[in-house]
Amino acid sequence: MTSDYEGISNALLEAMATGLPVIATDSLGGGARMLIKNAENGFLISRGNAKAFEETVKLCLSDSNMCMKISEYAKRVNFDYNANAIYKKWQSLIFGMIVLYINPFSIKEVFTFIQYIVYRFIATIIKVLINRLMK
Repeated sequence: MTSDYEGISNALLEAMATGLPVIATDSLGGGARMLIKNAENGFLISRGNAKAFEETVKLCLSDSNMCMKISEYAKRVNFDYNANAIYKKWQSLIFGMIVLYINPFSIKEVFTFIQYIVYRFIATIIKVLINRLMK
């Protein structure tokens, strides 16, 4: 996946989740850099470096054992970025904001409402991903 600018790419997450050895550019936005530990769970190359991209593709094609190890480690995104893990990150962020800015006596009611919103948000994302994977 080569991009000059990319946030966290769904295509990159899906490829890693299925165990594909990925090659991605270290693009502005930092999405690939957040997900890939170079030569551990994928390959990260600098933007505009076609030669490095070519060499990395050749390396993947020539060393199947290395690619198998990278593929297995790449599947960790299934644990690190599943709906429950993302929910907990959002929950922590939102709860921290509530504690800072909301009257402590009403935190429970506000938190319950936000929890509902986050669950709905995650459910929508899961439905979209399932629909994309089923196509």
